[in-house]
Parts: sequence; C-alpha cells; structure tokens
Amino acid sequence: MFDSSRDVARSGGSPGNLFIKSSAGAQTEELLFKSELWKWPNDWSPDGRYILFHALDPKTKADLWVLPLTGDRTPHVFLQTEFSEEFGQFSRDGHFVAYVSDESGRQEVYARPFPASDIKWQISSNGGHDPKWRRDGKELMYEAPDGKLMSVKVKLLPSFQAEKPEPLFNPHFGDRMSRHQYALNEDGQRILAIVRNETLPITVVTDWSRDLDLK
Repeated sequence: MFDSSRDVARSGGSPGNLFIKSSAGAQTEELLFKSELWKWPNDWSPDGRYILFHALDPKTKADLWVLPLTGDRTPHVFLQTEFSEEFGQFSRDGHFVAYVSDESGRQEVYARPFPASDIKWQISSNGGHDPKWRRDGKELMYEAPDGKLMSVKVKLLPSFQAEKPEPLFNPHFGDRMSRHQYALNEDGQRILAIVRNETLPITVVTDWSRDLDLK
C-alpha cells in the first residue's frame, strides 16, 4: 500500500508541475515530473507504484497519464484521444480506472482496465462527473449534472460488470463540477462532502440610520 504520510501536489504556477510533499506539513518537497503541459494529479494507485494525472495538450485536449514511482519515472499515456479524458480514479484492487470523457458530446463516466486496453464500459447514463470507488470495489459513485450523487453497483471479478445508476441524494456541493467535492469512508456508508451552507439566516436591517452615533 502507498505511504499515506505523503501527498501528491501540483505547483500553483504554470504549468503545474507535480511534487510529493509530506502530509505532516514539512516544507521539503520532491519534484516528480516537470513538463510544459498543464497537469493535475488525479489519484495514487493502491500499491503506491503509480500516480494517475491528466494533462492539457493543445492537440488532444485533456489526456490521462501514468507516472511510475520506480525506475526512471518516465510518464506514459494511459488514454489519449481527440476528446477530453480526465479525473481518473484507480479501483481499490488497482486493476481498473474510472474517468470522465466528453466523447459522447457531454461528460460521462467510463471505466477501463489497468494497464490500458481498448475495452471500456460506460458507467453514467445522463452525464457524470467526479467518480469515486468504494474501497471494496463493489460500488462507483459520481456527480450527476443536476447535482445528485449517483450510485452504480459494480463487479470486478471474474469480469467487470456495472448495473444501472441509481440516485442517492443531492449533497448541494459547494463548487459544482469541481474536483474532490466528496470522499467515501471505508465501507462507503458515510460520505464527507464540501457543501453549500444554505441554512444561514439573512437579516434585513431597516431604518438603520437610527443606530448611528451622529454625535
């Protein structure tokens, strides 16, 4: 398993190079990959051997790349087409990747084997974003265009199978269509989400000039 004491981060400036930093807050950081393309880290494989990231290419839009953490650490393409492929997430056994593509004309969630092959499965049915695997690999969740969190029961063995998406609830995410708006606990029964606070009272003050100290 990967070392949970470390995080993968991108630099804030152009073009967003990839670093490893300590989760304990240490100032030191290790450069992982530098290139001229804008890039964002997506996920770390369960065995800690690979980092999945997407990079923006002027010719092929967003592409999914794999960065090995052993050997010469030379990145290689996981998925590159004329469409955008991004927000990749490893399954908990490391044998599949869920991701978002706009190949149909809108963003949908798909899954492919890892290492890459030409086989793919469409997970969402009416648009989808920000997929997350349950730790046991039996469920995929994603955000629907209307903000609802969707659940898809999946099987990884003996072959990949995905059932019909079912709506769970609307978490009212704080930043719609952004990354990492939610996380699942170990069994997927609890969800930690960044949501909008819609319960704050609104106070309207009338004739406010009476409260001013005009002395």
